[in-house]
Amino acid sequence: MSLMPNSVRQMISVQDGSNQNPSFSPIVQVLRVIPVIPSNTTATKRYRAILSDGTHHCQGMLATQNNHYVESGQICDNVILQINDFLKNIVQNKTLIILLGFRILSNPGHKIGNPIAIDSTPSSSLPSVARSTAAAEGGGYGTAGGPKVEPSWNPYGGRWSTVKTLQLCTTG
Repeated sequence: MSLMPNSVRQMISVQDGSNQNPSFSPIVQVLRVIPVIPSNTTATKRYRAILSDGTHHCQGMLATQNNHYVESGQICDNVILQINDFLKNIVQNKTLIILLGFRILSNPGHKIGNPIAIDSTPSSSLPSVARSTAAAEGGGYGTAGGPKVEPSWNPYGGRWSTVKTLQLCTTG
């Protein structure tokens, strides 16, 4: 099964947030499935997925109505999907692909290609002060180079947290 080249770039580039082209059904690989730990006990469990076209990868999230695919082991690391319906959303200044409808094709048991992270930060959504400050200061972590994190922009309120991952399915 071959992946659809350049499909990650196409998904994060949709203009109005949803796929308006019914003939665009990208074939991608789920590199990793990661449970999102809810901040409160009444929140619905969510699953994040790293989506790859073999060249690039991006962040995705399963719509809650698709959780049963992960919980039953049908969607796990390295599975190949044909995405029939998705939304593009901006969450915490990152582009996220919400998987609404898909077809599970196969699981080769290994990563296909050598995908690299696609820059999914929508530059137009960054505050102009943040862009100009980062550019003026060399965009660094202190003096080492890289973006600075302002506590007021940090979604964790200045605290860093660790996300623990679980092995959600086995191949065999």
